[in-house]
Amino acid sequence: MKGIADCGCFGTIKASPWHAFGVDVAAIVLLAIARPTLAKMELRKEAISTGKWGLGLAAVFALILGVGVAIYGSPAAALAKLRGDSLTVDRPHIDFGHGKAGDFFSQRVIVTNWTSAPLRIIGGTSDCSCITTSDLPITLAPGEAKSIAIEYRVPSTDRPGITSRTASLLTDCPKQPALALTLSASVD
Repeated sequence: MKGIADCGCFGTIKASPWHAFGVDVAAIVLLAIARPTLAKMELRKEAISTGKWGLGLAAVFALILGVGVAIYGSPAAALAKLRGDSLTVDRPHIDFGHGKAGDFFSQRVIVTNWTSAPLRIIGGTSDCSCITTSDLPITLAPGEAKSIAIEYRVPSTDRPGITSRTASLLTDCPKQPALALTLSASVD
């Protein structure tokens, strides 16, 4: 048999059979030196098997997420339906950052109504350090999301370190009469 002297890419290649023999010998030597042991091959087989399981689980998760988004419109809506939530808060834990005793902070949270009926946020926690009622009452139409101010004053009795309080938003939803919030700040 006669080989092809021109590959089309590099033009005519002139190689001695001894060059080809040298490349073959070098490849065999490298394979003999770097040959994986049987134990390494078994570990590689396990890693490939584990990777296939991980890839399979990721595919199943993506399929479930895709179906949830197709049915409910968004991953958040699908998750709320799956958990049975009528109302959700985008951040149930609010970190106000660093401050000194007596400092006043304000942040906003978004409350979403996932039901097919209007719901009201009618009240909430209001004490010397936490006020959640400044924007209340509000009505959320089905599928609507609104922003609510959460105000927090670091009590003067708090010592340096992390302070934490629990606050609530009260609703007229029979399935979810309150939404719990955790408020925290680092006191200097």
